[in-house]
Order: sequence, then C-alpha cells, then structure tokens
Amino acid sequence: MKEHLSIIYPLFVMVLLPATVVLLIFIFRMKAVLDGKLHAQHFAIKTTEGTSPLLVKLTHNLGNLFEMPVLFYTVCVLAVAISVVDERLVFFAWCYVVSRVIHSLIHITYNKVVHRVA
Repeated sequence: MKEHLSIIYPLFVMVLLPATVVLLIFIFRMKAVLDGKLHAQHFAIKTTEGTSPLLVKLTHNLGNLFEMPVLFYTVCVLAVAISVVDERLVFFAWCYVVSRVIHSLIHITYNKVVHRVA
C-alpha cells in the first residue's frame, strides 16, 4: 500500500468509534423501552429526566465525538489530498485515535473529568 494511504487506518478506527457509541445508545434505549422504564416518546425531545446515567453518558459522549474529531478528519483527508502523509503524521494520527478511545471509555464508565482532560 502506498505510504500516503496508511493514514486511512486510524481514520477508519475513528469513524468506528462514534458508530459503536451509536449502537450502544440504540441498544440501551431499546432496553429501557422494552423494560418499561421509558416510553419511546421520551426520546423525541432532548431530556435526561428518567434516563439511566449510562445512557446520559453515552449520549454526551456521542455529542463530544462530533466536535473535535471533525478537525482530525479534515486534516487526514487534506494530508492525503496534498500528499503530505509520512510516518510521523500516521503516528500522531494513531496517538489521537487512541486518546479518543481512552477518553470515550472514561467518559462512559466512571467519568472522572480530570482523567478525561489529561
């Protein structure tokens, strides 16, 4: 594979991260509705009242995954377009992706803010 396309792998993993969170949100929303804890109409408006803490954290994490990563996607696509991809850029792309995965894991589990920021 050409060197400039090697950045596609971290880009692909970064796309999978919000897709995974969306799937988890769907599963936990369906579970809440099927268990009778929430009515499906509850999700028609953006409210957290009556929603499980895990579902709230997943929803907030998904919103977060559509903020800064947009710049990551842009940089990756531009780097490929202008052929400036090298080993360093791919390394930093992987570092970013790993940091976002760790951030998401912290965000949806024990959610200690100082650990997410650092």
